[in-house]
Amino acid sequence: MKKCTRCGLQYAERESQCPHCGFTNAVFKEGNKFATEQQFKDEAERLRKEFESKKNLADKQALDAKNQFQEVVKKFHFDLDKLEADLKLFREKKG
Repeated sequence: MKKCTRCGLQYAERESQCPHCGFTNAVFKEGNKFATEQQFKDEAERLRKEFESKKNLADKQALDAKNQFQEVVKKFHFDLDKLEADLKLFREKKG
């Protein structure tokens, strides 16, 4: 239930206007269409969930990229260590 800001009586939040005095239950106006406070809250919640979903996807993608990078670095270090060891052996055999 919602309390009318004009007459103070209560009415259902989903009503577009107070049934007692006719005052519009408008939180925002888009063109000529008024939205009720509940519709506004519902849209805000939908947007919050959409944002959270996209944030979670971005976080997962960032983590995947970090893990891939770490694997490349590990392989590079392994290859570099192996190359240095092979070079050392080559120099020892040659010298």
